[in-house]
Amino acid sequence: MTRRSAKLSLNPRIRREQKLKQRKKYLTVALSVLAAIMILSGMQALFYYAHFVPRVNQANEKMLSFMEEKRTGKVQKKVQDSFNSLIASLKDEADYAGLVEDQYELLAKLFRTTPIQIADEVYEALLTLSEQFKKQGETDNKPLLKTASEELSVLAVNLKDLRDIYTVEFDGLQSELDSPPWYIWPTSRLLRTRTGYLSAVTFNRAMYLTQVGETGTARVLLTGLYAASENESMMAMIYYGLGRLQWEIFLTSSKPENYFQAAKYLRQSLQLNPDMDMAKRLFDFLMSLSQGDSSPRAGEGDPTNPSEGEAASVSEPTTLF
Repeated sequence: MTRRSAKLSLNPRIRREQKLKQRKKYLTVALSVLAAIMILSGMQALFYYAHFVPRVNQANEKMLSFMEEKRTGKVQKKVQDSFNSLIASLKDEADYAGLVEDQYELLAKLFRTTPIQIADEVYEALLTLSEQFKKQGETDNKPLLKTASEELSVLAVNLKDLRDIYTVEFDGLQSELDSPPWYIWPTSRLLRTRTGYLSAVTFNRAMYLTQVGETGTARVLLTGLYAASENESMMAMIYYGLGRLQWEIFLTSSKPENYFQAAKYLRQSLQLNPDMDMAKRLFDFLMSLSQGDSSPRAGEGDPTNPSEGEAASVSEPTTLF
């Protein structure tokens, strides 16, 4: 065999070896890239859960505290009792008693529809009155006004506590879940769907807003969930939410159409999920109302707290103010 023929016979083998080496090189690069992507995705997932889980849990805990206060009215009653006690103690100072009573009447009139805003307004007014009573008490040497000044300060603190309970920061959390920080993108987009955090927070925010007078925003949120949801369980929750929204509107408007809309949505919720306790209890309560009823009976409870049984059928106990 000549040198030329030997060289020609080796070329195909060399080429095969070169191609094999090249393939191994490409495979090594591809595996390295895949490993880097997996490591990055894993780190982003850890950051995602570390960032959102505590905030979601905190919002849920605040929501539970809010619902408990709505059901029992414990802090609300404390504020009411403080107002009544202070007004009674100022019976010999009618003008000053009238100033306190004006704030109480303002709170009583607007608390149901704008609880946070009116609580802020009355809180500031109480602090101003406290300073006014203190100065007037020192000027006129009236111990009664000095004592009333101290009681006003305590009352303001109680009202601030009530305001804090009624404040659940769902809006910022929902916005951040919808547009997560850049350093956890794109994994966050996958986890947002997988975890269900965004839809759960959106629904909870809607339920919260229905009970603090922001029914328009609550309706928009529920309508958005309705348009995006294909899951029957979630649809049942949305119909319950719409029913609860109409019920809350009925409590303030007393318009029959809101009552019937609430019943309609609750029926749709139960058709999709007959075992949903919240929808069942609220629907049963609506059906038990005598014709012409326009407000819940005292001590009926809150349907968002199913552990309360039949007492958890409506929004809250006797309205205090």
